[in-house]
Amino acid sequence: MTIRLTPDSERIPFRVFLTYESGYYLDISLYREVTNQTTGQTIFQSYTIGKTGPLDGRALYDPYVTKDHLQYKRFTAQSNSTTYVYDFPEMFRQALLLLWKQYVERNKLKENLIPKDVFVYEELILDTNNQGINLKQYSFLFQPTHFFSKIVNLNDTAVLSPATNSSTSKSSPSSDYLKQCGLAIRTRSPAENDCGIVAWRFHMKTPECPSGRQIIVIANDITYKIGSFGIEEDLLFQRASELARLERVPRIYISANSGARIGLAEELKFLYRIAWNDPNDIDKGIRYLYLTSDDYARVSHLNCVRTEMINDEGETRYKIIDIIGKESSLGVENLRGSGMIAGETSYAYNVIVSIHLIFINGTQ
Repeated sequence: MTIRLTPDSERIPFRVFLTYESGYYLDISLYREVTNQTTGQTIFQSYTIGKTGPLDGRALYDPYVTKDHLQYKRFTAQSNSTTYVYDFPEMFRQALLLLWKQYVERNKLKENLIPKDVFVYEELILDTNNQGINLKQYSFLFQPTHFFSKIVNLNDTAVLSPATNSSTSKSSPSSDYLKQCGLAIRTRSPAENDCGIVAWRFHMKTPECPSGRQIIVIANDITYKIGSFGIEEDLLFQRASELARLERVPRIYISANSGARIGLAEELKFLYRIAWNDPNDIDKGIRYLYLTSDDYARVSHLNCVRTEMINDEGETRYKIIDIIGKESSLGVENLRGSGMIAGETSYAYNVIVSIHLIFINGTQ
């Protein structure tokens, strides 16, 4: 469509896109058609103040992408009867806007009283740079971050006492809390995560508290290794929950997972051989698993398997003693991490408001 901004101005071509990808929110994007004077190419330019549309900067005549990465992730989550993890912040925002609209209508107020920044959030990730996190150092990772020295009772209420070396305890800024918990703020687009747990810090302004409240939200990404818990997921969960305890704010966990991750060493999956008790009758069981000399040479530098060199049936074989895997989070260490976050959750229940939501079929 073409619009004149004033009666005497030139007509400007606009394009309006209505999308309903999430299934709960109709998104409207408005673009101007802008021509690059150097290249002569016409592109989309977002026209909505404070909002950049998904087609911003894209050439006008680029082919339409039938299903991008985000849409594929969303489809995968919906196929598992749940909601895609990065759609939750928008759901919170829409719920807040609805609360404000109901409040304005009920009290016969003007809509301009609704704050512009009614909902602000930031994603939290593990700060691997400052903390020096090595996911293969299991024993170190599963030690709690000792930010609280003890629980003290004030008026019969359990309150955390921050660990401190000074004689007087002072409230640390929010950035200090993040650093103590080994977390960092990351700004990135949805579906760029490389961890099956996603954590946010929400700042929400409600009619009851117009100045705003903070909460910590932790959620599973069902599209990342079917929402399973590995070492990194356990660690991020624990650190985000500790941040909620440190800041004394509510913690909400949105659950859609498949439990502790039991993985496979893919690099060995198609290489190992079987030494049968009776090659003509495999029902009699096996003697051992092994690698041939050529296959062992292919993986020996990966430190993913422990073997013992033997001579059997006229050839040199590398009998498999232990399978370690070149990647972390493959075995029982994940069960240990699950125990860690179970203890953290129990601890949080005694200190802060903790809510656990199981999100299936888009409902609690």
